[in-house]
Amino acid sequence: MEYTIAFSFTTENGADTLSAQLTITDSNAISMDGNQPIQIGPVWSATPPLTAVGVAQKSLSLTAAQNTTGSPQSIKVTLPFKAVGTSLSGRFESAGIPVNAQYQFLGYANSGRIPTGNFTIPFPN
Repeated sequence: MEYTIAFSFTTENGADTLSAQLTITDSNAISMDGNQPIQIGPVWSATPPLTAVGVAQKSLSLTAAQNTTGSPQSIKVTLPFKAVGTSLSGRFESAGIPVNAQYQFLGYANSGRIPTGNFTIPFPN
């Protein structure tokens, strides 16, 4: 089974620069076969310039350019997943600054928050 999941990352403070890393720790993987696009876009306003983006089968990492706007930075990354089992487990880290992370399964009502540290997201039924 394959699912497409949109992950949103938003800094809590207008002075912070967005940095986030998501690592998959179970048998699931980001689909890298080229049939499904990986998309990066805005959450609610313009996407901040990025200084680094990394996507692999088991990880996503991104760093925005230094925040000089005084507004929180936010980015949405949409990834296709090859699903194994009933959930997706991983670890979320944000380089020591408060970052709100959320997920939304495209085509399903399933969504929620991702805590810093270890997490598990149930797949839609």
